[in-house]
Amino acid sequence: MSISLSAPSEDESEETKESKSSKTSSKSKTSSKSKSSSKAKSDSSKVSADFKKMMDEYESFMDEYVEFMKKYNNSTDVADMLTEYSDMLSKYTDFTKKIDDIDEDSLSTADAAYYAEVTARVAKKLAEVS
Repeated sequence: MSISLSAPSEDESEETKESKSSKTSSKSKTSSKSKSSSKAKSDSSKVSADFKKMMDEYESFMDEYVEFMKKYNNSTDVADMLTEYSDMLSKYTDFTKKIDDIDEDSLSTADAAYYAEVTARVAKKLAEVS
């Protein structure tokens, strides 16, 4: 058995340097990813601003809708309210579609909790006019 050692050629030296540089770069990218994913995890404890805004707008509209429906149900002149009723139904359809289109499995823990909270309040309010 024999073992021989030889100095690397200039081309092999450059490849070794590039390989080490690439590994170092990969490590820094990996640590950056770790930092950003841990940041995303810590951010998941808060409801995202856009999601909260959408849910708040939904709940606000549903409050208007419930008030309108109470007024409509108690009115003796529903004919005067038909135009407003038509507008409310159109908005109601738009908002319920937005809510139905939410992929609940993709929500952060905080967003999912807020979603459940708002939809439960809305369902309770709608039960008042059913």
